[in-house]
Amino acid sequence: MSLLHRQQHRSRVATGLVALGVVASVSACGNLVPQAAPPPPPPAPAPQPATETVTVPASEPEQQPVEPSQQPSSEVSEGDSDCQPEQLRARFYPDSVMGLDSEGTQHTVLRVANVGSTACTLNGHATLDFVGENSELLPMSLEENPAGPSAEPVTIGTREAVLQDFWWEDTNTDGRDPAAACTDPVKVRVFMPGEQTPFFLDWGLGAVCNGGRVEHGQLFAE
Repeated sequence: MSLLHRQQHRSRVATGLVALGVVASVSACGNLVPQAAPPPPPPAPAPQPATETVTVPASEPEQQPVEPSQQPSSEVSEGDSDCQPEQLRARFYPDSVMGLDSEGTQHTVLRVANVGSTACTLNGHATLDFVGENSELLPMSLEENPAGPSAEPVTIGTREAVLQDFWWEDTNTDGRDPAAACTDPVKVRVFMPGEQTPFFLDWGLGAVCNGGRVEHGQLFAE
């Protein structure tokens, strides 16, 4: 084969190969499988509100009311008595003529004890009424002894007591007829300061002369 024919042959072969490549390329493009679209990106998280630390001050303890019976004694004003009759017990010492002098000025002490569960205060002095055998009130006069202690509030703790002195004459000494009858009580009503409800005590201390005159002191701590 001549050189010219060889070159023409090669040219045709090359052209055929190129054509085959184009056809193969087109076929390959026709058989491509479309790729699935990528999923959209997740939405951005919603912004969170900024946190703020708040310091709450500690609450102060509540003040508990104080009960009237738990009031401090310093808060009881002068002139007030807050003891209740049911928390007190009274008795005379001595309580019979056997403890008295044979004659002349006689003396006894009224002892008032606190048998309650809380302290209380008395201020001043107890007063008396003489009662006869028929429950009648007998003549008497109650006068303060100027030599005694002055009146002031006295706080009585539980199982504690206060005292008060009483003096009288067992014979008439104030110009009365010595033979004149004297007051002869059977019982005595005892009123605590500011109270209208009395204690009833037996009076075993004999006659009270000079018209039933009795001198008293003030209540004071035992």
